[in-house]
Amino acid sequence: KVGLKNKFINYKNCLENIRNIEDKNSRNNDLLSKINDFFIGKSVMTNYGNFRVYRISEVCFDKTPKSVLIRCKHSENTLNEINLVSYYKIQYNKSINENQFLLCSKNSKTNEIIYLVPELCLMTGLSDEQHNNETLKRELINQSRINASERIKRTYQISNYLISAEKCLSNKKENKRTVR
Repeated sequence: KVGLKNKFINYKNCLENIRNIEDKNSRNNDLLSKINDFFIGKSVMTNYGNFRVYRISEVCFDKTPKSVLIRCKHSENTLNEINLVSYYKIQYNKSINENQFLLCSKNSKTNEIIYLVPELCLMTGLSDEQHNNETLKRELINQSRINASERIKRTYQISNYLISAEKCLSNKKENKRTVR
């Protein structure tokens, strides 16, 4: 069974959203609460690697990309601990700002805490302002609703792309899977 999904992605990274909240609330003593309210329970998509989507469970104001260490395998199969700044530079060739706190997502199955760098995350869904804009909502509904024949056409396009993609072909052979 194949289905098409629409996910709305904000073009601003989460660090830009944090800076906007800070600018709007520069005189407010409740800044951390405003940041918590903005992020907790919302979904973000990473803009590196597999572009995974995570639900934010906590904002870790006491953690930074420089302070969090992760275990990383090197070519000699040795485990080393490196900070997130080094990890993203080595793994994804991404230079990140060290002066930002981290967003946390808790994996519900393993209880593992995943630390996310705001600079490398994009908000998904509509902002409150966009959600309250009836004209925008109507236009989004019109753009995201498709009839059955168009849905079938797009499903075939995706299927043909997957069949022809070189990476998928090598994965198909490795995993002994077929795409129909």
